[in-house]
Amino acid sequence: MIAPEVFTAFAMAIGIQFIVISVLALAEWETRIQAIGGSSSFPRFTTQRAMHAVTGVIPVVWLSQGEIVKTPDTYIPLSSGVNNVAAEQVCLQCGKCCERWGWDQKGIVEDLIPWLEKNRTDILQHVSIRLSGGKRVSGTDITAGDLSRIVRIYYWQDPAGRKMRECPFFRRDDEGKALCGIHDVKPRVCREFTPWTWQNHEFYGNCPACREKTP
Repeated sequence: MIAPEVFTAFAMAIGIQFIVISVLALAEWETRIQAIGGSSSFPRFTTQRAMHAVTGVIPVVWLSQGEIVKTPDTYIPLSSGVNNVAAEQVCLQCGKCCERWGWDQKGIVEDLIPWLEKNRTDILQHVSIRLSGGKRVSGTDITAGDLSRIVRIYYWQDPAGRKMRECPFFRRDDEGKALCGIHDVKPRVCREFTPWTWQNHEFYGNCPACREKTP
């Protein structure tokens, strides 16, 4: 049986680590917001956004991953190495995950920051956003100052604002391999999706790269 003082010390260590990570993540976020002209104060900061910041915003969302794709006409293979895919689970670029789940997904505020920084209207025009108060706007209508008012982000819409039932950036090459037009800056929901880590047969059961057990 663990002694009470040992358990207490362990809990305090975990708590301190959580606080440090939170402070560093939020400080980095505010720096990025200020860099693109937004306000550094977040009076409406929600628990959901705080959790996004704590669970990997700095290492996962903000580190650059090579040259940015300049236009939607340039497509990069899905298995280019950004996703930290385990060696035992090599993506075959079948495209099933993008075709089945690459639309009707929810986004996070951190997705929008690099798109706003680089004026990626080719991406923002396909993003639908609900602000506090219930107003629905397109991603092209927001600025850095609006980020703290965002309640929900939806992927994807067409430029006219109609919900799409496919990803506008999904393509195939001449050999039938799946390609992504925004691979280096794609949203977190796409970047972190690995079917073999989900205990859901609909996910890993449709992935030809998945083995019998997770790596």
